[in-house]
Amino acid sequence: DTVAPGESMQVFVEVLNLGPSPVQGASVASSVDETLVCTTTCAAGSGSACDAGPVAGVPGGLVYLNPDSVLDFAMTCSVGFDVMPPIAFHASVAPPPTLTDPDTANNLRSISVAIPGFLFADGFEAGSTDRWSSAP
Repeated sequence: DTVAPGESMQVFVEVLNLGPSPVQGASVASSVDETLVCTTTCAAGSGSACDAGPVAGVPGGLVYLNPDSVLDFAMTCSVGFDVMPPIAFHASVAPPPTLTDPDTANNLRSISVAIPGFLFADGFEAGSTDRWSSAP
């Protein structure tokens, strides 16, 4: 996927509980480039719970998941002109300390979004070009 500065991007995170027990107090955490301005919503499957939102920021917090249930997080972010490529997004879920997760390999996902045609910028682009001019 690609996105250009000044555009919006959407990221979807699905959190599943494959059972057999309900999970109360699972911790969802995520991170994204600090230059993005994001809003997140969450839709919970039958008997499960999360903050529906919209909330400012990225998915996070404690959730409740019934067996064979799902939480669908939808994040919409505005991409600023000061973003540096690629845009990285990381999401993870951790069970509460009272439960053992039989498969921790599926608890973390990351994506990277390219910014096409991005030119190098070092923060010194503004201002006078007199120093580089050959005119007297």
